[in-house]
Amino acid sequence: MKEAACASCAGNQNHPKVLYLHHTKEVMKRAMRKTIIIAGAAICIICAAVISYAVIERGGRDAIPSQDLTLSDYPKLFEKEAVIVIGENASQIEKESAEAIAANLENLTGNKPEIISSKKIESFKYTYNLIIIGMPKTNPFLEEVHAMTNATRVTEEFPGEGEGVLEILPNPWDESKAMLLVEGSDEWGVKAGGEIIEQTQELNEANIVVGWKESGAVIVKEPPLGQVMSAGKHYPSEPFRIEKYNASEVIEKAKETDHWIRQGSRYGPPYTYYNGSTSKELYVYEEGYIVLKIDQESYTLLLDPENIDNPTNNIYVLLFAPKKDIPLATAREIVENELLEIGINLEYIEKIEWDLNKGFVPPKTELENEGGI
Repeated sequence: MKEAACASCAGNQNHPKVLYLHHTKEVMKRAMRKTIIIAGAAICIICAAVISYAVIERGGRDAIPSQDLTLSDYPKLFEKEAVIVIGENASQIEKESAEAIAANLENLTGNKPEIISSKKIESFKYTYNLIIIGMPKTNPFLEEVHAMTNATRVTEEFPGEGEGVLEILPNPWDESKAMLLVEGSDEWGVKAGGEIIEQTQELNEANIVVGWKESGAVIVKEPPLGQVMSAGKHYPSEPFRIEKYNASEVIEKAKETDHWIRQGSRYGPPYTYYNGSTSKELYVYEEGYIVLKIDQESYTLLLDPENIDNPTNNIYVLLFAPKKDIPLATAREIVENELLEIGINLEYIEKIEWDLNKGFVPPKTELENEGGI
C-alpha cells in the first residue's frame, strides 16, 4: 500500500511509522465525528418518538363530556391521580376543609389525595384530577380556572355571605380528567362545601349553591318564580314597580360590549355582563332573573313567569329592592343607569302591589281598563 506524505511529514523518509500514525489519527478523528453525528441523530429520533408517543397517548384519551358530569361522579372520578389545591394564604377553616375532603376520599376510595399549595400546581394540572378549594382572595389559581372555563365565578359578593358553590367540570388542561371546585364567598361558604361534599353521591346537578347556617351546612334552595318574596332577601320598602323590557335585547347588547361574557352560574346558563374595573356584575338568566350586584348590594329583576318561555317578546319585570333598606326609587335609578351603559332603557309603566298570597299580578290591558273584558 502506497503511503502519501502530508505537508507536515513531506520528505521525511526516516519516520514512516510517524507518517502512518499521523494518518491513523486523522482517520480516527473522522470516524469519531461520524459516530457523534450518527449518535446525535439517533438521540433526536428517540426523543421525537417519545414526545410523539406522549402526545398520542394524551390525545388518544377521551375527553369527559362536560354535559355528562354531575356531582354524583364524586368520589369515583377522584379515586386515583387526584390532588387537592389550596391557596398559599388559606385560612385555618379552608385548610380544615381540605383535610376533611382528603379524609372523606380516603374513606370512600382507599386513596388519600395530596394537599398542595396553589404555587405548586404547575406540575400537577396537566395530569391530575383536581379538587380546588378556597376563596378568590386566598386561592389565586381560581382566577386561572375561571379564565380557562365556564365555571361559576364566585366573588365576595356572589353567591353571598356564608355561601359557596360546589361545581364539577372537566379539567381544562387535560379533559380526560375531572375538576371539582369548592369555592366560597367567604371561608364559611368553603366550609359548607367541604361538608356537603359527602352528600354529592345523590346530586345530579353539575353545580349547586351551599351555605353555612346555624344548623350547619345546607344546600341553598332558590324559591321558584313568583315566590321570591318568601326568601326574605328582597323585601322592598314600597310597592313594586313594573318595567317593560326585552330579555333578548339585554343579552344581545351585553354580547356587544367589551366586557366579560361567560356561561354558567347559580341559576343556570346566564349571559353575564361584568365590569372588571369595579365590583358590579349583571347576570341575565334564561330562567327569568336579572341580578345586578354592586358593592355587595343585590338588585334583582324578576321576569313575569307567564312569559319566560318566550323571552323574545316584551315582558313585564319586577324590580326588587336590595337587601338593605334602600328606597325603591333609588334602587331603580341605580339599575336603570347601569343598564343604560349597555344601551338598555327600562320604560316605566306603573306601580302595583305585591299580593303575598297570589304573587305577581300582571297589570290590566287597555281593553280591560276600558271595561271591554
